[in-house]
Amino acid sequence: MKKPFLQTALGRTILGKNKAGQVVHGIVDILPFPNLLNPLRAAYAENPDRKLTETISRAYTKVDLIRLLTALGLSYLIVSGKLSLEEAQAILESVTNFSV
Repeated sequence: MKKPFLQTALGRTILGKNKAGQVVHGIVDILPFPNLLNPLRAAYAENPDRKLTETISRAYTKVDLIRLLTALGLSYLIVSGKLSLEEAQAILESVTNFSV
């Protein structure tokens, strides 16, 4: 009988359940975009017997789309050189001063 995907070596790596997965999660944590692996891990922890497609669908509901799109957009602008780190910091300070 075939193992469910998230119980295979690659699935355990994606979930951070083995050494390679822990390294991957460590790298993803420092990258300048949202970590989408954590909602996947949380959805899997709720019900490990759920099908992969259902787990992914459940993980999608745990993602804050506004935060994700903002982070991806700003990451793209910084990486492409259209926005400097100093400009991004100034925007962040403006937003935090405005919301307080």
